[in-house]
Amino acid sequence: MNTFRLCLFAVSIALVGGCASSGSVRDTAGFVNARLGQADFNTLLTITPNALTTRFGYRIIQSVEDSEDVRYETDWKLESTLPDEREEGYTYTRTRIFMTARPRNRSSSIAATYSVRFEAQVERQALGLDVWEKLPLTELRQEEFDRIVDYFLQAYRNALR
Repeated sequence: MNTFRLCLFAVSIALVGGCASSGSVRDTAGFVNARLGQADFNTLLTITPNALTTRFGYRIIQSVEDSEDVRYETDWKLESTLPDEREEGYTYTRTRIFMTARPRNRSSSIAATYSVRFEAQVERQALGLDVWEKLPLTELRQEEFDRIVDYFLQAYRNALR
């Protein structure tokens, strides 16, 4: 089992290392990061919280919405354990998301566009253990986050047109 995890980690690093374009999901032992491009202030205030809660089923526990900083933090969401996570011996998975947007140009009183970042945490727990582990994403969990990142990339692009 440990050899499998080590091989999976090495493959994940190799694959993720080649994904440097905007929007690529980068995984570092339980932490996921992606650049989502640009969005205007109104788009951030409407699309982001609506998608996090309605489309993806998270509950926002903290938010900041002002001209200098837009942030959303979700609570932990218990996820269905995916087949490749079960194969590794995990029975529970939880995730949470942090969305952060900073003005691209701070010289004006209200920024026209914001640079948006997506961050997430993933933890898994084996049956009978009380410890949540931060481990690299499995392939299927990577696909789940790719789907979320792709949604936001497309939504922000469409809103800027």
